[in-house]
Amino acid sequence: MRDITENVLKIKKVPKNKTSFTKKLLPKFGITFLLGLGALGIFLVASASATTWTGNGTTNGFCSDVSSDNTVPAGEQRWLFILTSPGTGPWSLTTSFSPSFQDPIGAISGIQQGNGSIHFTVFTNIGAQLLSASATNGTDNSVLTVSHCETGLGTSATSTTLHDANHNVVTEGSSVALGSIIHDLATVTLTPSAIPTGSVTFRFYTTVAACTADTNFTGGVTEGTVALDGNNPGVAHPSQDTGALTPGTYAFKANWPGNTSYQGSTSDCENFTVNQAQLAIATRVHSDSPDQGLVGNLSLGSGAHDAAKIKGQVGNFTLPDVTFYFFAKGVACTDGDTTGGTQLNTVSPDGTGFAHPSTSETALAAGTYNFMAVVAGNNNYLGATSNCEPFTVNQSQLAMESKVHDSAHVDKTNGSVPLGSIMHDTAKITSGVVGGFTPPAITFKFYTNGTCDGGGTSVTNTGADQGDVTRDRSAASIALAAGSYSYKAFVASDANYLGTDSGCEPFTVNQAQLTVTTDIHNANHQIVTSVVAGSIVHDTASVAGGVNGFTVPAVTFTFYTNSTCDGQGTAVTNTGADEGNASLVRSANSAALVAGSYAYKASVAGNTNYLGDESDCEPLTVTNPFWCSPGFWATALSKNRTGVLNYLLVNAGGLDLTTAHYNDIPSNLKAPLSKKATITNPTLAQVLASPNIYGGPAFNSVADYISLRLGWGGTQNTGENCPLDAHGNFTGPTLTLTI
Repeated sequence: MRDITENVLKIKKVPKNKTSFTKKLLPKFGITFLLGLGALGIFLVASASATTWTGNGTTNGFCSDVSSDNTVPAGEQRWLFILTSPGTGPWSLTTSFSPSFQDPIGAISGIQQGNGSIHFTVFTNIGAQLLSASATNGTDNSVLTVSHCETGLGTSATSTTLHDANHNVVTEGSSVALGSIIHDLATVTLTPSAIPTGSVTFRFYTTVAACTADTNFTGGVTEGTVALDGNNPGVAHPSQDTGALTPGTYAFKANWPGNTSYQGSTSDCENFTVNQAQLAIATRVHSDSPDQGLVGNLSLGSGAHDAAKIKGQVGNFTLPDVTFYFFAKGVACTDGDTTGGTQLNTVSPDGTGFAHPSTSETALAAGTYNFMAVVAGNNNYLGATSNCEPFTVNQSQLAMESKVHDSAHVDKTNGSVPLGSIMHDTAKITSGVVGGFTPPAITFKFYTNGTCDGGGTSVTNTGADQGDVTRDRSAASIALAAGSYSYKAFVASDANYLGTDSGCEPFTVNQAQLTVTTDIHNANHQIVTSVVAGSIVHDTASVAGGVNGFTVPAVTFTFYTNSTCDGQGTAVTNTGADEGNASLVRSANSAALVAGSYAYKASVAGNTNYLGDESDCEPLTVTNPFWCSPGFWATALSKNRTGVLNYLLVNAGGLDLTTAHYNDIPSNLKAPLSKKATITNPTLAQVLASPNIYGGPAFNSVADYISLRLGWGGTQNTGENCPLDAHGNFTGPTLTLTI
């Protein structure tokens, strides 16, 4: 319904079979025309002062035109009546429509136009049939005409609702997954309310802009024309499905074309977005040989490569390629970040999303490494970067063995060697060395015990052993003292190897066995086994078995007063080298010995380097001493007995009686000179020639001294026992004294 301003009659819907007229608009006089509409058409009913009426724009009294300018409200009809030659006004129009509830209320005033005609406008509901019309204040020449009748169509509204392949509603402006299949549903609503009929056409657009620009509903792709559902009034569903959609923004639009009563309508663009699919990537390190997923760690020098599994593939949308990265030892790796990595090869995944293999990383040193894989993004997919995939190359465990060698390169491990031996160690690595990775150098330690206790002493590795060039050797030791020793060889750990040692290599340096050889010497350093009483003797010894660099213990001497070395004996000082033979050591002199049986024994004690020794018992027999009276010597001088004098020169150490002086006599043998002595230090010859001047005691002292120089041991106290004849021949017993 609507209000008509000024001379437009307000039409109201009234109950069926009831007509209401607004009387106040009717004049008190005028001409009335009645138009009868029967089964055969239009007929005219005239009354007083009636005008001629024709029915332009009508068919059997029904409005046959549709408003072209949409100025007629929906659901209404606009009738235009024209009264020509109207005469003098005011003018009014009275109409009658069927059904009666569509009658206008009362008379309608006209509006005079510039040409003098009067226009009457009447609005009715759609479907009104004009039965009669009359105009007042016309003239006899007046003509009443239905100039125009237009129908205002009802409106329609078309809305759409998107659905996925499972008929779930897809909210306008929302996003769906890659590969989604979408269709549309349309709902048509009429105003005034009615049940729409006919069909709805759907169109699909690959951009929102294309949809918006298609104001004539001719663009995009037709996705079917679907009849409105009688069981679900006003609904057309479904449109045709799209294909599996790639990422982008799309839109649907639907159109209901309208009918004779309602204007058609096109829905708004209903847009939605298809997202790129998010891929995920996982990796697995493979060993090169065998080519399989890595279990545990790799051994030194091994190779490895990577494999990747892509998840998130949609339908038949091809997966992007995978690029692999390698992070070397010591290079930091952060999950999802290829910074620092070295780009390797690019591999296309197979139909299951498996990408394999990456470029192999070979001959790997010990340490921790990482692989990483990146699946690229494209129009359909959002790429992904894997986490770091660490793997470890183990250090190789080295093994070694060693042997102690002497200077002749004979293995002496667990054996023994002589005192003063010079030793060295040898060693070689027996397993664990990997080509391309040099192991650390072998080192050696020497221990002064047989169990490798303590820190030991480092010994230089001098290179290949001369006895076996496959082995390294240590520098030679010094000449070793007796004792327990050991070597141990080592190879240290480094970045690629786990070191080891050879185990303890003990050996023993034996003590050397000393041997003592002895002889008893008289004062003239002659070997004796029997001397005359009064003789002074000493023992001598030589020691065999000493080793250069190791001092032999000093020889000790023991003197016994029996010939069998019974008892403890008396220790005698070792005075050093014997004057008669510097290669011998000697004891201190004995006292002047009385007749009897005696013995010496020499010994050398053992020490850490030597096993000592003891000489055999050395018996000595002392008999009564020889002594020639001073008169014998005086006679030899006075009679120039050269044999006797030469005997002295030879056997008494070059004693010349004419040059030797009295003061040369030891004090224990020298008696004071007589007070008559004219010379305070006469020669021995002078004393022998003049006993009356120098005194008898001095005379005997010279004889004692000569006996001492000859080693006879006799004195004036032992009495005359001269072994020489007047010619200087020795006539004493040969077994008793050797001269």
